Amino acid sequence: MLMGVRGINTNFAWDESGNGKIVSAPLGNYSDQCARTKLIIINKGIFEWEVIIEKSCVYSWVGICASENFNYGAFAGYQSTGWVLGSNGTCWNSGKGSNYCQPFGDGAKIIVHLDVNKRTCAFISQWYKVSRSTELE
Repeated sequence: MLMGVRGINTNFAWDESGNGKIVSAPLGNYSDQCARTKLIIINKGIFEWEVIIEKSCVYSWVGICASENFNYGAFAGYQSTGWVLGSNGTCWNSGKGSNYCQPFGDGAKIIVHLDVNKRTCAFISQWYKVSRSTELE
């Protein structure tokens, strides 16, 4: 079970067939890796979850992706079905990056706010209390 946003438990669980319960990479592993949950997001509603960066590396990425046409072994921000916020403060989608917030690191809490009704996604950094919404195309 994942700890939900603002301390509310959810029935979501890490998809252990993907990368397991803890997302980490061994020393010397410089390839992109993605973790996923079994949460199925339908065509309407508002979804929100919190990710805690316990220990950052050169770049940590938090975001969302579609289940189809997505390569879990490649950088999500280069893909048309992935939207990610990096620890350098840059938001990426379809190979295009833009400055989004101040950089963050160890101990940062990032809230992902997905509004399927409005087709928007916002990342909220609880390190700097920054929030911006981006259109999903």
